[in-house]
Amino acid sequence: MVGVHVSAYWRICWGFVTPVLMTVIFIYSLAVMEPLQYSKLFYPDSYYAAGWTMLAIGILQVPIWAIWVYCKNSKHSVYDTLKNIFIANEKWGPKS
Repeated sequence: MVGVHVSAYWRICWGFVTPVLMTVIFIYSLAVMEPLQYSKLFYPDSYYAAGWTMLAIGILQVPIWAIWVYCKNSKHSVYDTLKNIFIANEKWGPKS
């Protein structure tokens, strides 16, 4: 995209190592999560629901917009549509 060749090390780290580690850390944090409390008082379940809802809204942005773009470009085959989703448009970028 910027004309710089990235070594195999960085492609492996960005494509495999980092996503796997982030997933493991996320699952571990869910497994050892304890109820939050302040001055020996526990937070109500509605606070947990609000927090999980905000988290889900943030995380679901990527798949929702990917599906949106796929449906918008569905006149092509699945492979061509997925390929076009990840290619930058010539209009994209700062104005010169």
